[in-house]
Amino acid sequence: MKFVSNLLTAGCILVTVCGSFSLKADEPKAARDAANSKAVRSTVAPNAAGIYWQAFSAMPTLKDEQKKSFDTAATSATTPLPADLAQTVSQFRVSLHELHRARSVGPCDWQLDLDAGPQLLLPHLQKARELSRAALLRARLRFAAGETDAAISDVLDVYKLARDCGCQPILISFLVNVAIEKMTNDVLAAHLPLLKPEQLDRLAAELQLLPPTSDVANCIQWEERLFGDWLARRIDEQAATLNDPQAGGKLLRLLGADTGLESELQPKPDDTEGKRKADLLLSLTVAEVRASLKQMRADYAELGVIAKLPFAEQAPRLKKLEDSLTEARKLTKREDAVRYFSTTLLPTVSNVLLREEQFLARRGLLEQAIRVQRQGADALQPVRSQKVEHKKTAHGFELRCPVGNGEEVIVVGKAT
Repeated sequence: MKFVSNLLTAGCILVTVCGSFSLKADEPKAARDAANSKAVRSTVAPNAAGIYWQAFSAMPTLKDEQKKSFDTAATSATTPLPADLAQTVSQFRVSLHELHRARSVGPCDWQLDLDAGPQLLLPHLQKARELSRAALLRARLRFAAGETDAAISDVLDVYKLARDCGCQPILISFLVNVAIEKMTNDVLAAHLPLLKPEQLDRLAAELQLLPPTSDVANCIQWEERLFGDWLARRIDEQAATLNDPQAGGKLLRLLGADTGLESELQPKPDDTEGKRKADLLLSLTVAEVRASLKQMRADYAELGVIAKLPFAEQAPRLKKLEDSLTEARKLTKREDAVRYFSTTLLPTVSNVLLREEQFLARRGLLEQAIRVQRQGADALQPVRSQKVEHKKTAHGFELRCPVGNGEEVIVVGKAT
């Protein structure tokens, strides 16, 4: 991935066809001076991902007790803050400065290798989780010190990072978006009573300006194309090498090394049932291996349709698909073997669909919490067509709404 330093303020300079700079009369003097200098300036489009990577590279390596204290404090929004936390968080100063800078840059492209299939690297996701914890801890310290405007800024920075983690619709990226936003919601809700009306208004407005979040249906469609296309290419490449229509078993062995499934085809000597299944799979033809890919794509498509249904309608259709996959895993007949890719590579999405519904409910509850804090309980509105229950507490209030077989809760005003 290439990163470009020394970016000029967006819109400050225009590049003509011949490559020279033309300047508008109303541009800031600093921009005009920079353009007239001998320094070579880049004119590539802005990209928040490049700024995030600068933030990641500047993160400190915490050790021993300092790391333990930091990790403990970050476990929840109400965990007591240790006395030495401010000193620890101060080590993230440069990283948090870059995080804040990235909020003003809309586009985010992580430059992922979308042809890599199962070897796709996503190192930014864990880095983003680590940086978000530092930012939220600093926000809590700032809230406690009465620096509410600065604390709000930290919170908004993390929301933008979370959305940018999920900007490419891949399921794991979506789940990291969900996890970071959940912790951010908890921190913000715990401190809402500290905010003035104008701050609440600003917060509500800023939340509406955040980038959109991907959805599970879109992630499934993306993964079907990314992984299915990769598998199709590998089948073509390996089949051409083998040059034997009957060598489906050898083809599966080669593909297994790429996907981590080779153990399925190499049972232990004393595993009679495993050997029976492996023999059936290894007897497939190349045409049947291609048919297995076609079936996997069809099952991905069905998952995508299910994910677009209202949550209450997803369960029965999803159960029918999952039951058919469970039966196919028994490998009792040849048709089961042709469904091999579906039974081994298709993502399990039942929990992901529930998390999506919970995530959207929490987002709605946060919006209502800001509304109630600003206008009172009479201003409360339904969330995703569900009635929201309001309950006063010693420190503020709680909002609840049903989701699936349970409920989502947001607790307002329990800051430490």
